[in-house]
Amino acid sequence: MADPSPVDAPALDRDRHIALEQALNFRDIGGYETADAAPDAKPFYLVYLYKRGTFYPFAPLPNERRDNELELRVKAIVGADLPFEPDLSRWFPLWDTPVH
Repeated sequence: MADPSPVDAPALDRDRHIALEQALNFRDIGGYETADAAPDAKPFYLVYLYKRGTFYPFAPLPNERRDNELELRVKAIVGADLPFEPDLSRWFPLWDTPVH
């Protein structure tokens, strides 16, 4: 059996990021650039569970609270384009993340 053609991993990663940004901007959620440009935009993160191959949204609020409404709204809008984690108990909060 012949080896498959080599995969251009950086190009695939770049294309995935571009597609995700376009999906978010198209649905008026906005990527990081959009959130930075809008002073009243609420921050949220898309967390990837690599062992399960699924995503979930995390929308932190002050005092280690979460914006559950925003998280569910993000899932409803983007969930058709990304594999979202169906088990809400696996939507773990990520407090004090080094990424902002």
